[in-house]
Amino acid sequence: MHAIDRLKDEREILNRVEVKQPLSKNTLNRTILEDLIIYFTNRERIKKHLPPCRKDETLRILSYEHSRKMASRGRIFHNNLPEKKLIDSFSVIKSFVTGENVGVDYFLKIASIPFIQKKIEGKIVYIRADDGSVIRPQTHEEFAKNMVKSWMKSEGHSKNILNKNFNRIGIGIAVGKFNGLDAIYVTQTFVGPLKKIKHH
Repeated sequence: MHAIDRLKDEREILNRVEVKQPLSKNTLNRTILEDLIIYFTNRERIKKHLPPCRKDETLRILSYEHSRKMASRGRIFHNNLPEKKLIDSFSVIKSFVTGENVGVDYFLKIASIPFIQKKIEGKIVYIRADDGSVIRPQTHEEFAKNMVKSWMKSEGHSKNILNKNFNRIGIGIAVGKFNGLDAIYVTQTFVGPLKKIKHH
């Protein structure tokens, strides 16, 4: 399949109803959110004339395991990729290279915004400190787009996304607390064949 055609197929996810749904513990669709992050990641690769990465279930599971660890500890950190599992899974590739991006963001559109808490009709509501407006949750699409956007602003993370050797990708998400607020932890894992440099 041509790279552009594959991206068009992935773009079909944008037509799903869940994409525009506000995020909460009850409405979170893990598959939709993971696929959206892959879509926006591959869109960045296409912009640089790189082929999109294929979704890989083994990498998704490994990514989820790491996101779950981060969520349980309430902080983000990189994973020592379980080489044994990768070698067993990708034995068809004689030598391979791996990469990993991690991140966390809140359900609410609250990052970098001064806020106060108020109890309204028995519920905790978060209010912007500057204009007094209620802070709303992100949609699935907004969360995915913002996560990839933040990675692209980082030299190390963007290098992984735009690494021409990578051809497989897995996204795993887990829900937890970050700075006392409900958040989603994300791990993005890449694998690709190691290209040998020809010496003249």
